[in-house]
Amino acid sequence: MGFILPASFLAFSYLIVALQVAHGFPPFYETEQGDVEDELNVFFPHFLGIGATLVISILFPPALFGAGVVSLWCGLRIRKSVQQRTNGPRGWLLTPQLIGVFNKWPMLAFDGWTLGVSFLWG
Repeated sequence: MGFILPASFLAFSYLIVALQVAHGFPPFYETEQGDVEDELNVFFPHFLGIGATLVISILFPPALFGAGVVSLWCGLRIRKSVQQRTNGPRGWLLTPQLIGVFNKWPMLAFDGWTLGVSFLWG
């Protein structure tokens, strides 16, 4: 039980930060393609599930692990949708020193930001 609360908190904070930058993380990525709101509506039942699991965890604390798993899954799906909707990193990131890194890992800035802020909160 000792690791469930911190792991669930980190997963939930990752979901929150991923939702905040779901519009494509404009400083680092080209403008989005497609409608973000329609895409996020797919996650609405999962958000209700997270809320229900949090309520259940009041009576049965190990259920908090389920909220963490669903939060992490939703955050990773949001990351994948951002990757599919954007045109890749902006030109100022593609310097000769970094072009190989961003060609290999195009979502590096998104991952660094979301994971960094999540661990900073945690």
